[in-house]
Amino acid sequence: MDASLPHILTRAPGIAIVRAFHPTLRRLLLAEVFTRWCDWLIREFVVLYLLEVRGVDAASVGLLFALQNLVALLTYLPVGRMTAVVGLQPFIGLTFIFFALFPLSLAVAPDGYGLIVAFVVWGLREIGEPARTALIVSLLPAPIRAQGVGLYWGIRSIAICWASLIGALVWFWLGSQALLYLAFAFGCTGAAVFYLYARQPDDRVELAAMKNESPID
Repeated sequence: MDASLPHILTRAPGIAIVRAFHPTLRRLLLAEVFTRWCDWLIREFVVLYLLEVRGVDAASVGLLFALQNLVALLTYLPVGRMTAVVGLQPFIGLTFIFFALFPLSLAVAPDGYGLIVAFVVWGLREIGEPARTALIVSLLPAPIRAQGVGLYWGIRSIAICWASLIGALVWFWLGSQALLYLAFAFGCTGAAVFYLYARQPDDRVELAAMKNESPID
């Protein structure tokens, strides 16, 4: 463990904690910012898109959202067991892929069963969330773990807080389809950053994350 870590909070807490982030964690944060922009660009407008653009009735919209939540819930238990066999990072990668695919599937899906498939994809984006959280926690040194987790989510939240406003402006100026394709582009960028820079076959990190420990304690 880095001997300077106990003194981090007495110097410049935020900056020092970020500097103590594992390199993989910094890259994961960058990938997440792009992916959350993909999500937040459209999430407030999905209902409006279905009602006003696709002409779906309110009851069917409710059923589609219920399907999305059901799919998300059904992934947690089997995926939790499967990570013990194949590891965490394959499922984290799938999360980035499904985040990117939802706006594309919504843009190109035909009415009826096409929208059902799109919302199944939206539910599947949760497939790697527990694994991603475990990896984040494991990559933070124990003395700053609580502060580091809070700072990680804080930085991510600040970075994406403008996404819905930008999404509204894009819809107003360019239309709903352009917004969906823009979200898809952000999602693809996030997935690319993860697979190219944040996904590392480090067995020590993987094992520590699955045991909820830190490889840098």
